Amino acid sequence: MTRPRPLARAGTASRAIALLLLAGALLAQDEGGGPGAALPSAESARAKGIESLADVLPHVDAADPGLRVAARRLARTLIADFHAAALPEGMRLVPGRLHLTPGGARCDGGFFLGEREVTRGAFRAFAAERGWKRESWDEGSDDLPATDVSLFEARAFAAAAGARLPTRDELLYAATGGGRNRYPWGDESDPSRANTREAGRGGLLAAGALPAGASPHGVLDLVGNAAEWTETPVGRDYVFVAGGSYRSAQRPVAADTFCTYRLAPEARLPDVGFRLARALPPLPDGVRLGDAPDAAPPAPPEPEPEKPPPGTPLQAPPADGGS
Repeated sequence: MTRPRPLARAGTASRAIALLLLAGALLAQDEGGGPGAALPSAESARAKGIESLADVLPHVDAADPGLRVAARRLARTLIADFHAAALPEGMRLVPGRLHLTPGGARCDGGFFLGEREVTRGAFRAFAAERGWKRESWDEGSDDLPATDVSLFEARAFAAAAGARLPTRDELLYAATGGGRNRYPWGDESDPSRANTREAGRGGLLAAGALPAGASPHGVLDLVGNAAEWTETPVGRDYVFVAGGSYRSAQRPVAADTFCTYRLAPEARLPDVGFRLARALPPLPDGVRLGDAPDAAPPAPPEPEPEKPPPGTPLQAPPADGGS
């Protein structure tokens, strides 16, 4: 025979369930309408739903797994919906890890990440606006990844787009679906899903040409095709290049294999490109962004474009045909 819960606990659970249902209803109706009524302000409804978490979570009993799961699912849905409403064009939402506490909710990490690597066509247009010329940039079709680009040039493109370059850990987190997978698409190696050495293609494919290799968040080419610049330094003189290229072997995504090598920031290689990242917008009161666990790094603030040290060859725009 199941023992009845004490009335105090039953009351707490009932109140929490009611508040959860109320928060969820905000996604389907406005303040004065019935279920299914049109929302006059979806943004306002999302904000109210998230703020209601501050009321819900103190009443979520840790001894009631079902209730806690319900609270977590609702919180994740509300937060993801809030961020998805601000999703920049051409990017995907990589959500952070949600933590429920008696004082509210904390969402660690999370960021927007480019669905595809920056294309050659987009970088050509950017370089032309600035009068930058380089023979290799004029080669190949517009839909190929932009390669033969230094870290400084990639940063300048990102800054002009109101974005930044991702960190190594952000790319690693996105490529594993938050640590769930060995590869972006699952746990088994598959040369048909990524442009790596095993596929034998011998060169770059159009950015995003292999949709079957998408990560759980819909990000393409996180393994293979073009390796990617990151903002993660290695000592004073190098940064990590992540993901590997069409020249790389396909290996399980892990910290010691995903970042295939270090590179000097002024280097330009025919199989190294980049993609963009952006920080998430701030959440309403009651839910805060906190320090991220190791597996879900926080998105750093948008950096100012870094210029090369005075006196280096890269301080001026690249000369035609220069290296």
